[in-house]
Amino acid sequence: MTEVVSKFWRRYLEQQEAERKLLARRIQDQIGQKLLLIHNGILKRKSHLYRVVQGALDNVVQHSRSSTVFLEIKCESDHLDLRIEDDGVGFAQTSSQLQSSGCGIRLMHERMRLLGGSLQITSAPSQGTLVRGRIPT
Repeated sequence: MTEVVSKFWRRYLEQQEAERKLLARRIQDQIGQKLLLIHNGILKRKSHLYRVVQGALDNVVQHSRSSTVFLEIKCESDHLDLRIEDDGVGFAQTSSQLQSSGCGIRLMHERMRLLGGSLQITSAPSQGTLVRGRIPT
């Protein structure tokens, strides 16, 4: 049984890595942006976190008109930090605008809440956008 679980887990991690690379290639191909990926530590199975990253990068593709996206995931002893930053057009934000924003941002917040974490989005016109998240490990 342990061997079967180990084989499944290994296959799952390989699939996640392949999907991450595919998503990075898709972004670069679609908008000609350079995507910098930094992954520090071992990322446990967190499909919600993967979908948050995917949602943030989809927003970059659809709205930012940026030339570079920076993605960093840091695994610390008691938490995981996520940072996605672009150098795009940004947007004027108020807390009420973020609360009433599109379904994607609301789902990102909900997924982080389900993981016991938090999500912050900071942006300003012509200043790009920064998405920060933190979840306990």
